Amino acid sequence: MIKYTITIVAGLVLLANLAGIPFEFKANPSEIQKISGELYKLKLPVIFRIADVSTDNLDEIRSTLILRESGIALGPAHVLHDDIRRLGGGRYSHWGKSLLFSSSDHSDPRFNTHDYAITARLFPPIWLNGLAMVVVCWSLFRGLRPTGSAHWVTRMCRPTTLRGTVLLYSGIFAAATGMALTLHRPWQVPAVQPVAGGDRGVIERAAFYRQASGRYDLVFLGDSRTYCGIHPELIDPILGTHSINLAQFSNWFPTQYPLVRDLIPHIKPGTIVVWSIGHQNFYSGTSTQLFYNMPLLTTLKRLVLGKLTDGADRKSPFIQRVYPIPPLIALQYLFWNVPTNGLGDNVAFFSPLLRAFTKRDETRDDIYRWLNRDLVALPSPESPPESPPGSLPLPTQDRDAWVALTGRFPEASIVENRDQGHLVSLTAFLAGGGYYRVEIDPAFFRRKQAEMGLQPIDDAQALSQIIPEPDAGLLRLFDTILATFQDAGIPLIVNELEEAPFVYRNPIVRDKWRAFMRERIEPRVRAAGFPYVRTDLSTLKDDDYFDWDHLNQKGMEKYTPMIAESLRPFVDKNEPRHAF
Repeated sequence: MIKYTITIVAGLVLLANLAGIPFEFKANPSEIQKISGELYKLKLPVIFRIADVSTDNLDEIRSTLILRESGIALGPAHVLHDDIRRLGGGRYSHWGKSLLFSSSDHSDPRFNTHDYAITARLFPPIWLNGLAMVVVCWSLFRGLRPTGSAHWVTRMCRPTTLRGTVLLYSGIFAAATGMALTLHRPWQVPAVQPVAGGDRGVIERAAFYRQASGRYDLVFLGDSRTYCGIHPELIDPILGTHSINLAQFSNWFPTQYPLVRDLIPHIKPGTIVVWSIGHQNFYSGTSTQLFYNMPLLTTLKRLVLGKLTDGADRKSPFIQRVYPIPPLIALQYLFWNVPTNGLGDNVAFFSPLLRAFTKRDETRDDIYRWLNRDLVALPSPESPPESPPGSLPLPTQDRDAWVALTGRFPEASIVENRDQGHLVSLTAFLAGGGYYRVEIDPAFFRRKQAEMGLQPIDDAQALSQIIPEPDAGLLRLFDTILATFQDAGIPLIVNELEEAPFVYRNPIVRDKWRAFMRERIEPRVRAAGFPYVRTDLSTLKDDDYFDWDHLNQKGMEKYTPMIAESLRPFVDKNEPRHAF
């Protein structure tokens, strides 16, 4: 009787794939989180993780989820998150484990009088379908097998040899591991939601640009110095342009190259790209080269054990998970002698087959949290009720800075930066893709700069310093990126950036690095047919940076007019463009 019941249940599971199982639940206002602007987030029930529920992606709209506000279906559904944040009006998107939405009347769904209900059709997950298929096939096999006859399947299930035992338990272990991984799904590379705001990574912003490239005539590329120092909200009013910042922290040449390759097919005619670089881009800062001249078995061992880098390099690899490097490009890096510390981690992290190995620690933490969860959610008497919208948990003197920042950048997402509870700065993630840092406590940042240990040196020591040879692999990669723009006929401007003055320890050392850029890098750019611009960076002082090379609000007020004027001859429609 039991075996027939199991078979019937397995059959029903397979039949559920035809139309799905209707599911509905009402949202609890206390579980709704405000993200920014009109955008709110609601974590979906656990059943959405277990079941196979399609979500929105770049290529098509697949989600069957419907959001209702007081019984009325909202919409447009499954739109860009940036549109939800800016426009609201009932727009929503089902993304992964969460629902991102807005109210129809632009009110706060945490405190308005509406109730929100979600309906969707759930489908059995892949692992359950596979298990049901095995049960059904096994039942059919047993029904067709002649009574009393021995079979290899029977012998395998009752092994009498060491080989048979090893095969049996290896199969059980593999099946159990596969089901556990399927439940958690750590290998799944999350779908990319196109968003222009600086609070998202360059992957999301690049995806947004590929969809909306026609809106922009100026694109800024680079690493963290561009991300923190060049802002469309400040430059566009000066130049009359429509620009976007596609830079990011730790976005060095190895991740910039695949980003450029992905962007070029979508850059519209007349669009100018400004690529900011500095002498730091030509040095990896590490001699460790992962997967280079390493035996295959050692490589596989490190990948399985998660030891993708050694020692301190594991904490901060040269190549980080900023932008996916395709396997073929990664293979090119090996032959080009590009520093590959962190390359294996990047490739594995963005690979559906290998991602699980890079997520071991997170998977383990998720399991521990799940085991330690409360069986019944109880209200915490220590947690004060959330303040209504509009209130600021800031002292009066800091609230003025917050209000001024929100007034200047109304669409920005603002984050507090604290040190031991003390507010030291505010970060505005701007809608144009930038990272704008405002120092609330300048003395704190001057102390941090002093603690970096870069003491000044005298002129004799400075004159004796020798500029090292740049990394040959990074030079080749730089030339390859220039050639990529050249072959595509994309107008490119290369802009030079540098560090804060105290980093060089002496003006003579800084002059040597400037000579390196002028003698070794600028000629390569001009030989490729592109202009090379350099502003008067000597006007920037240590207190114009919030660390060693990232501009604060004071530095940006100085630098923005300088970079705008250096770009004006190339972007001003009333002036003939140089070098294009």
